[in-house]
Amino acid sequence: MIWNLLKRVLWLSRTGWLQSGVPPSIAENVAQHSFLVAILSYKLAYLLSEKGLRVNPERAAVLGLIHDLPEGFTGDLPKFSSSLIDKDRLEKATLIHMDNDFIPLINEFIEQNSLEAKVAKIADHLATAYIAREYIRKGFDVKEILESSLKTASKLIKGLGPNVDDLLSGFIEGLP
Repeated sequence: MIWNLLKRVLWLSRTGWLQSGVPPSIAENVAQHSFLVAILSYKLAYLLSEKGLRVNPERAAVLGLIHDLPEGFTGDLPKFSSSLIDKDRLEKATLIHMDNDFIPLINEFIEQNSLEAKVAKIADHLATAYIAREYIRKGFDVKEILESSLKTASKLIKGLGPNVDDLLSGFIEGLP
């Protein structure tokens, strides 16, 4: 079962980039996005743990890595469509098709019931912002995606508690 799911995710281009005019040949796919989210999740969790928060960088990285596995079944829904439906409910409905060991992790990310899941969600938006900056450098009009991603990441960061928003805001500003 896992191989069919991975095959679908490995080649699934992210819809937002395609809708913004990024050609499929250079559009980031879900697997590339998930890898970047995992790396950023690990780094953010590590920085937060240095600030005294009890967060597990490895678990945050795993949540970042698998957070979009449901898209192997649903496809990468465009932001407009996902705002019209209950995306969390749809993604939970796909869990019956997944290996049992992924179900608790996907649920944790969807429900945002751990600090690691929150960090992975922030990293999800930061990864999108990073790629948006790359596409802007290449001449694509994705400024709205960049701004929306940074705004959401900043909002989520502020919800983590005192003394971390400056650290993570600096992390956002440090994105190349």
